[in-house]
Amino acid sequence: VQTIYRLFVVVYATRRYLQSKRIIISITIIQWLISITFAIPALTFDRIVYQPGSRICQASLNDLVIFLYLSMFIFFCPLAIIVPIYIRIVQFTKQHSFVTIANQRRKQREIRLIRRLLIIVAMIFFMSFPYLIFFLRAQFFANAPTLPYAQR
Repeated sequence: VQTIYRLFVVVYATRRYLQSKRIIISITIIQWLISITFAIPALTFDRIVYQPGSRICQASLNDLVIFLYLSMFIFFCPLAIIVPIYIRIVQFTKQHSFVTIANQRRKQREIRLIRRLLIIVAMIFFMSFPYLIFFLRAQFFANAPTLPYAQR
């Protein structure tokens, strides 16, 4: 939602109706509805199991189908939306020459904000590597003893 709002403020700044509270609240509600529905297949097919060693309920690392579904829906799909939008914003700010000093400051502020947000996205991406290692270990070495901290 924040990414879409930044797109509306920077790229489509002349279309003020896109920046209205009504549009942003509508986008937020749509995002909530999508977020609520992502786990329904996992719950209806009983793919969420209790992990007694870790004392939590979650999708098992050994269940390839549901683990990939959840990782795609929760992690990769949002990144696939966020990254192209930020790329579009950066391209727009670099292409348009700002003549006045106030507009140049605005451009520098927008680029600085986008850099910070891209750093956050990159950190989230790189922080997911331990999950990938645990997942690959569970898939390729199914007979290996489970690590107590892997599920958490």
